[in-house]
Amino acid sequence: MPKSLFDGRGIDYVEHSFRVFTNESIYSNSKINHRYSDHLPIIAQFSTKPFTQSHKPNYQTKTIKDLYLNGGIDEPVIIKDATLIYKDRYGGAIKDNSRAIYIYTPNLTLQIGHSYDILVEKTKLYHSVLEITKFQVLQQKKASLQGKFLDIKGNTITDEHINEVIASIEGEYKNNKFFYSGGEINIYFQDKSKKPSKASKLRLETVRVTRYKGKLQITVSHASKVQQL
Repeated sequence: MPKSLFDGRGIDYVEHSFRVFTNESIYSNSKINHRYSDHLPIIAQFSTKPFTQSHKPNYQTKTIKDLYLNGGIDEPVIIKDATLIYKDRYGGAIKDNSRAIYIYTPNLTLQIGHSYDILVEKTKLYHSVLEITKFQVLQQKKASLQGKFLDIKGNTITDEHINEVIASIEGEYKNNKFFYSGGEINIYFQDKSKKPSKASKLRLETVRVTRYKGKLQITVSHASKVQQL
């Protein structure tokens, strides 16, 4: 419904009046009677009195790990104390005490190093990776980035690390792969200007772990730094 039905002028929506109309003649035994449309009618009430909201919804509080385990959300949920650890031109990554997730919102206004309580309103899967696509900020406060970045010294990057940000990693770039102390992983230069023209030993800074077509990769964006060793 448009905002004009909530602005207190003219005709407004009556809270909680929206519903699906059904009765036994239309809908019974889990089937719609063939004499009617396959879409049930919907009903709402409207009034010349200004719209009022009687109470605020009681949203559940979840962790980012919960979002991954559930494959997304069916209704809005609250994520608390999530710090923005990374930002590029397409959005940014936030991390709570459980995991990290990417917010796909170009020109994201959140600030790196700040912690947020957010209301997550919509998520989607992009190449089988969960992203937040719609949210509201409920609270903002200054936070520390200490301990927020992925430390992969001697460890292998796994699916649990998707959307984590690596502050610094060294290795060898060759044939679109990056060979590091924990093994090898695909590498994608989102910022093409930073892609070496040949095999090179590199130090990468502020790179994000992603997945594309089922394969893990390190993404180098305009926010990343690439240094040849």
